[in-house]
Amino acid sequence: MKVLKTVLSVILILSGLGWLAQGQTLPSVLLVISGCMVLPAISNKFKENPFWKLKASRVVLPIAFFSVAITMIEIPDSTDVNSTEAIKRSGVDFTSYLNAMKKAQESLDVKKMERRQKILKDLRETRAFIALSDSQIVKVEFLPILTIINDGLTRLTSDQFAINEGLMQSLGSATTFNDESAFVVKTLALALPQENGGLPNEILEIFERYRKRYNLYGAEGSTFYGTGNKETVFYNFDMTAFFVLMEKNNKDFLNAFYKARQNGISNWKEGSDFLYPFLASQDAFNSHLGEVYPKSEYYRNYDERLTAQELFHAYEGNEISADDRFKNRRLAVTGKVKEIRETLGDIYIDLYSGDPSGWTVISCQMSNRDEVTRLAKGQRIRLIGKCTGKTLNVSIDLIECGMW
Repeated sequence: MKVLKTVLSVILILSGLGWLAQGQTLPSVLLVISGCMVLPAISNKFKENPFWKLKASRVVLPIAFFSVAITMIEIPDSTDVNSTEAIKRSGVDFTSYLNAMKKAQESLDVKKMERRQKILKDLRETRAFIALSDSQIVKVEFLPILTIINDGLTRLTSDQFAINEGLMQSLGSATTFNDESAFVVKTLALALPQENGGLPNEILEIFERYRKRYNLYGAEGSTFYGTGNKETVFYNFDMTAFFVLMEKNNKDFLNAFYKARQNGISNWKEGSDFLYPFLASQDAFNSHLGEVYPKSEYYRNYDERLTAQELFHAYEGNEISADDRFKNRRLAVTGKVKEIRETLGDIYIDLYSGDPSGWTVISCQMSNRDEVTRLAKGQRIRLIGKCTGKTLNVSIDLIECGMW
């Protein structure tokens, strides 16, 4: 019995130390205490205590501490890195992405497949990978790394990846190891399907663990409460592009993706050569949203997109032709704010039109007063509204306008 108690106490103490390494302080302390209670060398020293003399006390108390600890522990998913079904059960359906990447890998020539294996080998040897995948560590210190990868996915072309240098510099103060940059570079290199066959299962699982702990995105200063600990995030972080790539039709992911950009956590990209345009361009994302989730509050239905200057020059060149093209149609107009005003209870935003005389503006009657309170003169914005034509030489008018 003494040997059995010793073995049991060692198991409890080691378990407690293991959970302590994963940042779960309170349950780990309870496990260590329960282990010490069971350990004969310690338990026997307290038998002179009337309470501890009772066998019921020596049995019930360690069990109580153990039970409380177990209920407080957040047990990580025991997913098999080679099992699609195991990953699917973790909460996000990665099947579509994994199937597409399987086909991409089958199409790689021998040279590219050898390169993929070399990159995978190097990736798995980085300390960051060992911490995030092998040890399944989930801590705020690693959120900047996942944010950089997330941003990199929005910049992919068919054969190249790019990294936001500003985000990379954030690793300087958030770094835990010395090879986070190598981890990021090798992960993004693998993300190129036609070149290197796509992301491996381990990376998918890492993102899923962090989504479960920290949600899809968050702002600097966000606080997260786990079991027995509290964490504050010191950087904006975003994982929404990754999850939209995994599940392109997931409404929650699509909404979070848009809100992360609306709230300034991430930003839209300019260009046309992206591998995944719907992750980069606002227009491409809107088109994708219209196809898969047209009822989203963030979907904007419009007939044509142009700048304030282009709209002005169209009317300046031929007003009749411009009316035929634009009048009573919904336009997405981009321009700089010249004036924010209220007239007879209605809110208007005037955009610079490029009129050399300075007289003509693009006048937008706003539907939502709250949207206007966040704006400032000189700010570049995009509005969507119905064009009603030109009023004298003073304005080209849009009504029922909203921010986009």
